[in-house]
Amino acid sequence: MKEMNFCITDTAENFSNINYIYKTCHQAVKALGGDTVLTVKNQRSYFCGNVADGCSQIIAAIFLDKVSDVIAINYKYNYFKKHLRTLGICDFEYELLLAALISADLKEDKRFVIANQKSVDNLPIDGLFNFKLTPLKDKWTEVVSYIPTYFSHDKLCEFITYIINEKPKKCVTISGGRVYDMNKAQLCRGELMGYLDEASLVREVILSESSQIMLDGTLSGVEEMYLARFFGDKIFFKKGVTTPQKS
Repeated sequence: MKEMNFCITDTAENFSNINYIYKTCHQAVKALGGDTVLTVKNQRSYFCGNVADGCSQIIAAIFLDKVSDVIAINYKYNYFKKHLRTLGICDFEYELLLAALISADLKEDKRFVIANQKSVDNLPIDGLFNFKLTPLKDKWTEVVSYIPTYFSHDKLCEFITYIINEKPKKCVTISGGRVYDMNKAQLCRGELMGYLDEASLVREVILSESSQIMLDGTLSGVEEMYLARFFGDKIFFKKGVTTPQKS
């Protein structure tokens, strides 16, 4: 049987990007009878393997979707961290602001990445970004120029609430300290923005591009306060779950 070989790479420093693609794709490869390997060698991170040639279009679409996540979230996050400075909000609120800015154009940014890359047989993510996606960087530069240099807590909440309200009628579930989409798949886009010790669930929900939440379990005080502020009456509760109070 003919096989399709694939190899997606990034710098060793960006191993978390390749690990994200591995975590979100290797089960699909396995289900299609393929093999995968995750390695770091010669200052590069690699996610490589093979799958039956007849499955190549399916698996390529899955991979490219996750590669577009990496660029539209991690690369954009790093760009904003370098060029966007704000006063008036604490560190984790700044992280929530960046998540909201990423979420605002996430679908469009992902679509642009996928339109400019069709093959996954040898795909260096950093090369794709640096040589094919200059218009994205220009767009991000323009976005930075529009963002105020000062945000109060209330203005930040208004801004993020506005972005959430513009999202389609899609619901995620929070259960056991994790966020799940409508297909019950755990979401982990927040990993592409690094560790966050407060409000990590809030960030994950913002990155999910959803406008509704099904809450199954309790939340920390910080998570409860910000989700209630951002989503209001768009939070639904399973039996026995206490309703968060909007601050």
